[in-house]
Amino acid sequence: MHYMKGWIRGLAVVLCLAALASCATKEWPWLAQAEKEAKSFTAEPDMSLIYLYREKPLSPTFRVGIFLDGEIIGALDTKSFIVCRVSPGTHEIASRETETAHLTLETEPGGLYYVEHNYPDMMVPGSRTGLLVAEAAQAKRVIRNLGLMASACSEVVGAG
Repeated sequence: MHYMKGWIRGLAVVLCLAALASCATKEWPWLAQAEKEAKSFTAEPDMSLIYLYREKPLSPTFRVGIFLDGEIIGALDTKSFIVCRVSPGTHEIASRETETAHLTLETEPGGLYYVEHNYPDMMVPGSRTGLLVAEAAQAKRVIRNLGLMASACSEVVGAG
């Protein structure tokens, strides 16, 4: 009887994992295609693209909520990025965690903008979490090695 319970539990775990794998497989082609398009770094003439990325983790599983113009758009995980297609103009970007970081970004038509989310250096007194505008060439090198996170922005990226 004891072996039967273990076998049933094992079967239940296998079935749950199979169901999750099925869901992930259905989403994977879409996310892979979106990541490929995002990493082409192609500007649209009347829109702006904002790349938000997190290269350095505080902890491997610590996700950071990202807000664009007051609305939550998603979370940045370790070694990840989000890309948002926005109308040109002034945009407010924020991350909220133990402390809030803000950045005001002025975008122009056809512009590509790179914003790095960084954490305080625990070895530097007074160091704080921040959102920093990054230099394009360096940001592209970093983003090529990161994974795209699905976000509220995902549906419109590449929809020109």
